[in-house]
Amino acid sequence: MRPSRELCVRDPIRGPDDAAALLRCLSGDAEVPSRLLVVGLGGDRRLTGVGIAPPGRGLADFKVWELHALADELDAAALVVGRFARGRPRPPSDAEARAFVDLLQRARAAGVALLDCVVLRGERWWSLAERSGVGVRVRLVSEEAP
Repeated sequence: MRPSRELCVRDPIRGPDDAAALLRCLSGDAEVPSRLLVVGLGGDRRLTGVGIAPPGRGLADFKVWELHALADELDAAALVVGRFARGRPRPPSDAEARAFVDLLQRARAAGVALLDCVVLRGERWWSLAERSGVGVRVRLVSEEAP
């Protein structure tokens, strides 16, 4: 699904707060079922497109070749996963953080630039890149961006 450029797009995506705002905007005001969205970003960190994972998919279910194919389809230099989760607004679990780190490591080994997974519950959001203590702070805005 390629969103309209006029549809609440915040360009460029400078960090997880921008990514969370974009994901919320893409979901509209409706209650979003538990679901994963994958946001494609160009080299200038502007939105190139959005992929929607089938219902019931989790971070651990992603195959690296799927991320690679999606990045190609969206013409994206980098990807950010958005996870809408039902339930009370509680921080992501250690298992969620481990699943993200595992996917991040597999993606990097395959040459896929996965920047973050933003978990949204109710009105709250969390960056799994920050919460997992990956150790490397990812600069979301490229040096070439204006």
